[in-house]
Amino acid sequence: MLTNILERKGYKIIAAVDGEDAVVKFTENKDAVQMLVFDAMMPNKDGKEAYNAIKKIKPNTKILFLSGYSDDVGTNKTIHNEELPFLQKPIKPDTLLRKMRDILDG
Repeated sequence: MLTNILERKGYKIIAAVDGEDAVVKFTENKDAVQMLVFDAMMPNKDGKEAYNAIKKIKPNTKILFLSGYSDDVGTNKTIHNEELPFLQKPIKPDTLLRKMRDILDG
């Protein structure tokens, strides 16, 4: 659903099946990627682990984390403690699009 919303608004999406796949796809497309939108909880590498790997490749990569889990989950705590951009699921499309625009323009 997220991919459909963003593509309809003109964003080009490179979807990944898990955190490891995200790092591989980022590495292959690093010059084209302007922003990452990660689920905080993903298989193989959670969103924070994948983001940390990507930051080593391109340190100023913009990020938005999403999660449907409570703030008490370990990865979500880390994201909040580091004050990284975050939205709690469920998310209204307008809220997502506005937050992404703020991050991209910021």
